[in-house]
Amino acid sequence: MLPKRVRQFVMNLTDRINEDDYEYVKSKLDDREYEVFNTISKSEQKHSVRVAREIECIIDEVEKGNDFESGYTLTNGEILDRDIILPVCDELVENKAMLVKAGLLHDVGKSRQRINIIDKSIIVILNKLTSGKLRNINLKKIQCYYNHSEYSYEILKEINEDNVFLEIVRNHHNENYSSDTCVDKKYYLGNIIRFFQGVDDGN
Repeated sequence: MLPKRVRQFVMNLTDRINEDDYEYVKSKLDDREYEVFNTISKSEQKHSVRVAREIECIIDEVEKGNDFESGYTLTNGEILDRDIILPVCDELVENKAMLVKAGLLHDVGKSRQRINIIDKSIIVILNKLTSGKLRNINLKKIQCYYNHSEYSYEILKEINEDNVFLEIVRNHHNENYSSDTCVDKKYYLGNIIRFFQGVDDGN
């Protein structure tokens, strides 16, 4: 775990958001969504842009007919296994714009309590050392780290009524999300959420 986290720390420290990124974000979000995007820190904005761009790149490869024989190499160098991508190819293509938007907005709940790169690194290490018991400490930064998915959902439900989008945002760290959960009588989101988690974790 730690080598991956070290790579992410360096990436978050050195990879800065730029004007091209902001133009990309503006092309994907409406005015209200863009306003919400701008409430999170610059490093979180850049992370979100990386996630969204990676999702878009993978879906572009799906549309080209890539069979992902060797998986897909994520930004941090890890491989997203083809078994995570192939079961959701049709859903990825059908929901491309929504998934890119989810990539850009999934962490807006972190605006509730700013957590800088150092804070996050300390929390990640302490979380590992305490086997997750750190979440029982009632400090705002710690609670925001653990609950930002729910905070993001609460913020975004006020400006977006897409239940599939909201479900992905709300559960993007839920490793126990059931494959049998059906949303809008159409989507079984377990595999889509696992795909989203894989891309998020790789950025």
